[in-house]
Amino acid sequence: DALFHGDFFFFPLCIMSVLYLRIIKNLRENAEGLRHANYGNAGPAHSLNVAKKNTLRMLVIVVVIFALTTSADQTIWLLYTYDVELVALDSVLTRALVVLEFSNVCINPFVYFFTSKTFRFYFLKTMSFRRFKRNIVSVT
Repeated sequence: DALFHGDFFFFPLCIMSVLYLRIIKNLRENAEGLRHANYGNAGPAHSLNVAKKNTLRMLVIVVVIFALTTSADQTIWLLYTYDVELVALDSVLTRALVVLEFSNVCINPFVYFFTSKTFRFYFLKTMSFRRFKRNIVSVT
């Protein structure tokens, strides 16, 4: 039924969007607070603005990837629910779209790795990649 599709696509997409918008709002308010606390655009205010920009970019990428990897398969299933069969459910295309949808979980760590210095630092530190240890610069 159609509610099933909302549960697995629209509901998570809405929850992600609302929560990520709250994170962005919180970062914006904190940056404004620092700016008004006589820091101007230097020091902590500048660092928070850079963090806000990087976080916004990462969150947008995560939401877009989620939407791209899940929308095609969910659309096919939603149409199938209403007896509109664009593609056979046992076709190679449908199976590929299911794999693409599940791959979203595997893609996110790569997004975090390439968009967050902090995540990259602690990932490499945790995994103890000796080759990278000498190139790791502390993020603190």
